Amino acid sequence: MRRAWIIPAVICIGLLAAWPFRWEKGPVQSEGEGKIVHMRDRWTGQAWVALYGVFDGQFVSSEMRPVPSPADIARRKEQILASPEQLQKKQELERQLAEAQKMMTMHDEAHRQYWWFVNQNAKRNEKYFFQGFRGIAVLPLGDKVRYKDLEQGIPQEIIEAQEAWVKAYEQVKNIPGKLYELERQAEITAEAELKYLAWRKRNIATGVWGGLVALSALIAGTLFIRDLRNRQRPQVQG
Repeated sequence: MRRAWIIPAVICIGLLAAWPFRWEKGPVQSEGEGKIVHMRDRWTGQAWVALYGVFDGQFVSSEMRPVPSPADIARRKEQILASPEQLQKKQELERQLAEAQKMMTMHDEAHRQYWWFVNQNAKRNEKYFFQGFRGIAVLPLGDKVRYKDLEQGIPQEIIEAQEAWVKAYEQVKNIPGKLYELERQAEITAEAELKYLAWRKRNIATGVWGGLVALSALIAGTLFIRDLRNRQRPQVQG
């Protein structure tokens, strides 16, 4: 078939012509000494930003960064949190929190008794007592600690109960932060994974495009040379 090279040549030209239309440019946002150009890769559907100017004290020019959607981040975050390892960590923290709350309730009465004894002892201690404050002892750290220098005359079981209450209180105060950090770390991981995936998709799309351009050009060139040789070949007379 003569001029069969035209079809792959047209495909090659079409692929080359598609390159300038790959990126859809959106609004330009100013931030300090820099500008952020919002873009979208039509081939992958991924949103990107291009940075120009000074960011974090460094000059950048056309630095591309993927921007995963909040919905995708939330979805991937839930998948990470649903993994057996993350579920185990969360359940263990929730178990510790429940036990600490139970421990505080168990020793609540002893905690109030300890606080009453400490206040009585503080009234006789110039370090804590201030006459101008209606005769009330002022304890700077409140009731969430032990005052070992004010435990004279307090039964040992009440002191031990206060120690247990204080430890449980520290857990009740700190564990919610650990649970939040667990979710926050999952969100950070999800965003990082989606950004890596965006770069990977972009590189694959570019690689496929480049491979198709090279393949169509090679086929067109091969067929063109074959067609040219056939034309130059002398016709055999019958």
